Amino acid sequence: MLAVMFDIESIFELLDKDLIEKMHSAPSVSEHWNLRHSIATDEGKSLPFPKVCENGVSDSEYVVACKELDGACNSIAIAISNHQIQIRDKESLGHHFHVKHRRAHSERINEIAPCSDSTLATCSSDEYTHIWDIRKACTKPVLSIHCQSCVWSVSLNAQNTMLLAGTDDEARFFDLRTGHQVASYGESHSESITKVRFHPQKQNFIVSASEDGTVCYYDTRQSAEEDALESIINVESAVTTFGFFGTKYENIFCLTGSETLDLWNIDHAQRLQHFDSIRDNLTTQGIPTDYLIDGIASNELSASPDALMTLFTGDHTGNLNAIQLRSTLHGITLEPVSRLIGGHTECIRCLTYSPERQVLYTGGEDARLSAWVPLLKPMECADLSPTGKLPSQSRIRTARQACRPPLGLMTTLIRRVTDFYRKDECTKYYKLGRTLGTGSFATVRSAIQKADNTVWAVKCINKSSLTADDEDALRVEVQVLELLQHPNIVRLRQVFDCQKTFYVVMEEMSGGELFDRIVEKEKYTEKEASAVVHKLAAALLYCHQSGIAHRDLKPENLLYQSSDEEAEIKIADFGLAKLIKTDSLMQTACGTPGYVAPEILEGKPYGCEVDMWSLGVIAYILLCGFPPFYDENNAALFTSIKSGHFDFPSPYWDSISVSAKDLINKLLVVDAKKRYTAQQVLDHAWISDVSHVSDEVLPHFPSEMRRYNARRRFRAGIMAAKTVSTLSKLGTSLQTLSMQNDKETVVETEI
Repeated sequence: MLAVMFDIESIFELLDKDLIEKMHSAPSVSEHWNLRHSIATDEGKSLPFPKVCENGVSDSEYVVACKELDGACNSIAIAISNHQIQIRDKESLGHHFHVKHRRAHSERINEIAPCSDSTLATCSSDEYTHIWDIRKACTKPVLSIHCQSCVWSVSLNAQNTMLLAGTDDEARFFDLRTGHQVASYGESHSESITKVRFHPQKQNFIVSASEDGTVCYYDTRQSAEEDALESIINVESAVTTFGFFGTKYENIFCLTGSETLDLWNIDHAQRLQHFDSIRDNLTTQGIPTDYLIDGIASNELSASPDALMTLFTGDHTGNLNAIQLRSTLHGITLEPVSRLIGGHTECIRCLTYSPERQVLYTGGEDARLSAWVPLLKPMECADLSPTGKLPSQSRIRTARQACRPPLGLMTTLIRRVTDFYRKDECTKYYKLGRTLGTGSFATVRSAIQKADNTVWAVKCINKSSLTADDEDALRVEVQVLELLQHPNIVRLRQVFDCQKTFYVVMEEMSGGELFDRIVEKEKYTEKEASAVVHKLAAALLYCHQSGIAHRDLKPENLLYQSSDEEAEIKIADFGLAKLIKTDSLMQTACGTPGYVAPEILEGKPYGCEVDMWSLGVIAYILLCGFPPFYDENNAALFTSIKSGHFDFPSPYWDSISVSAKDLINKLLVVDAKKRYTAQQVLDHAWISDVSHVSDEVLPHFPSEMRRYNARRRFRAGIMAAKTVSTLSKLGTSLQTLSMQNDKETVVETEI
């Protein structure tokens, strides 16, 4: 590959058609090109930032992968989330005879790779890998390989050998001329292989990485796997992507699911550097960073002698950051050098770089493909914050203090590998045990993972009993839980999609519900209530900053991990949760009577503030043992909630502190704009300064709590169906409620 060097310490601007001819003439330092060349992948809408959905395709379509195609074809290949591949001209990115559409697979395309000047490989979750002749507008591949399991990654070398890997823990070698498997490695990894690559220069060497954080380096000239294994590396968590760098590509970088960056010398299995909390570190420097995308070796991208590679990160608004890794006397450092703005309106999923043309191509969730060229304009880091202010280090630390790894809304969306989804039998990996609970369409069973004997809970869902709405609710819950990793949120481990059953593997929460646990206590204090509210507020802050509203916070969804005294409390059941885009509001009438916010009952658009109202109701009950709003008749209850009138009756509240009452007054506010946020709850004196919170036993609490808890359980058992019907009718009867932007159905989940 021809590598044309340029100084990376410049800002990239989008490539306009007219700039193609100017690319090889260096601009002056004073020039500032604000020209854009960015196209939609939906056959050509000229409006700014059109989406794939404008041609009748779902608005969830996006660019999954992009690769430059070498040789005379002068093209770039992209994969779309609707299982389609496109071949586009590298110069115009536009619509002429080079553009060809193919529905390549029946399920998601995970990776694409050029085979030669005229062929392209695609691998998919449908268990197939196809080879396409990109010169022909054909609908069938020239070669298909069925791998019997999801294929996550594909790589090819100059010797007509193709390397495939996926969920069966094996790296398999195929002869491209015949399509026959010629070898495989399957003993070095214990979990799914997420990425495989042939070495860029040493074509007989490969690197494979997996969900268990293992990275293996093989010399394929050795027939036995144990002899071929040159070195083995262990990183912190599942490897989402890796790449080579160094003068002889003797080093690799690894990006992980916990958003760390590891640099290793693969020849000696020596760690060069480990970077943790990259998002926080960059954000405090004024570089808004929500996820890591990929890296490019500096011998391809930069002539700077101390530059090792360039890491690309992104934010939720579609902006891209170029972060250079430099070798200094104090070790390897991260230095932001460029900010790429204006090419996308949503998260960037993939990128590929053309050294010969000096063009960077990016594909995003806005269904756009953009091209960038370098300009000689140094980046000013101080101008990167949209508000002109650098974020507070303490606020970032508070927001993520219990989040390890710190995942945001779009973190997993840029991953090529989903480390929990398998089209496989659950019983191959887990031994199912006793039944923990049953519901309308699911059974929850205890399970032991065979690999390490850890205990989990498995929700077994019969597909035949699911309606379309049930499937939507399940899909949302899985999607949300995949994004959330927090000590006070129930963890999703894996999902198995079998022929007749969905198996959702989650943490086993054996400690019971919050209120049941409290009723069992002989003594209960205000300080204990403060501690519970603190943990719930921290979890809600994490959700809200990740763009997620729970929308059904209630006692049944607050569970303890075990019966141990120090067990963590966790928020469960995200079946009504909602992924919220920036500045958007929800309109679906949903929730649980007694805990539902007034704006939902009024039919007004709402946001994450509804969770804070529910937290206020729970905090109120935690201090006195009964709710602030109660009526056997739902209509009367809703009227009371909408009025927002409640009190602190004597003698039940006489011993409760003024500070606790103040926080509840700040949460149970009808005007959502004036209601306390999760961050404000954490900053409130009743939460942040527990030294002044009473540890005296609450005298009236036990009897009131037992009475309310018994009534709550009785009412829940006989009124569940009526509750759903009431809320559904309420949602459809509100004249101001527009359902066009939010098609959800009210669902009351039982498990």
